[in-house]
Amino acid sequence: MVINRRQFTAGSLALIGMAGPAKWAVAAETGARFAGTAKSGNGYVAAVYNANGQILREFLLEGRGHGLALSPDGQTLAVFARRPGYYIRLYGLNDGRLIRDIHPAADRHFYGHGIFAPNGDILYATENDFEGERGVIGIYDAARNFVRIGEYETGEIGPHELVLMQDQKTIAVANGGIATHPDFPRQKLNLFDMTPSLSYLDRESGEKLQEARLPDELHQLSIRHLAEGPDQTIWFAGQFQGSRQQITDIIGYHRRGMDQPQMIQLEAGLTARLHNYGGSVSCNLKTGKVAVTSPRGGVVLIFDGRTRQLEQVLESADICAVSPFDKSFIASTGQGEILDLPHETSSLTKLLWDNHAIAL
Repeated sequence: MVINRRQFTAGSLALIGMAGPAKWAVAAETGARFAGTAKSGNGYVAAVYNANGQILREFLLEGRGHGLALSPDGQTLAVFARRPGYYIRLYGLNDGRLIRDIHPAADRHFYGHGIFAPNGDILYATENDFEGERGVIGIYDAARNFVRIGEYETGEIGPHELVLMQDQKTIAVANGGIATHPDFPRQKLNLFDMTPSLSYLDRESGEKLQEARLPDELHQLSIRHLAEGPDQTIWFAGQFQGSRQQITDIIGYHRRGMDQPQMIQLEAGLTARLHNYGGSVSCNLKTGKVAVTSPRGGVVLIFDGRTRQLEQVLESADICAVSPFDKSFIASTGQGEILDLPHETSSLTKLLWDNHAIAL
């Protein structure tokens, strides 16, 4: 069922003082497809859907899913388990065939995200060497049924999301800085001496090209999610691990060569509304717009990636997953909605959507 989202848009625009709702057209039929993870009944799935909220295909998962990656030829969908993760499930996107389940080595677990190399021959996945307290990127050979053939160190513990930059040579990694161990499920073991960072690695050699750390006063801001915006700028969102009474900036950007990441300073009330929690980051390369979601705040913020100015604040409860679509974005919520942001429409689905989605 598709419903109009005029109240959703009008209320959100008022937050940043704009005169009124944009005059958006009714959503048109489109061939664009997206994939996300979700809860379905008593289980978990990855699902392919369109901008009108039609579920086109579902893939069963072993447990709760998190990030996804699509092979460059569009044939293979990789789904990564939620941290601490113990599976990567690979499906044929078009025929629904289960290609392979990858399980981590005995002293590793997955951190929820991964990417393919430009020609699809390698799958990279963020991992935790929990005995060695090292963050690594596992390297899996697609030509050999995704056997693990090596790893790169990320320079810091807790690597979460990684992206292949547009130069096709550099991997940018969000190092959350949080030490975890499977003997203490989801416990954070080093909150007082965290050192989150952004790392840039040479994709072919694993050489660390640069590591940029947050200033000392933000050492408890775990950098979790990122996307490349215009001009080779990495945009990121963090999740603050300090006192809940302390309200801090959680969105920032960085370019190679800069000493430290720069934080985006929002109006105080809006900063408080984010509840120190960023959920997902996406960039629309057609327009240079950057979207950052906060499911705890029930908002998606849309920035001009070049000027770094906030342009829109859109509201919807438990909104998190966001992907580029048309001249804006498409998003989904934990309550089952697919939000077509360019066209101000919403579709209610049977699935309760999780944190991340990708455009196919």
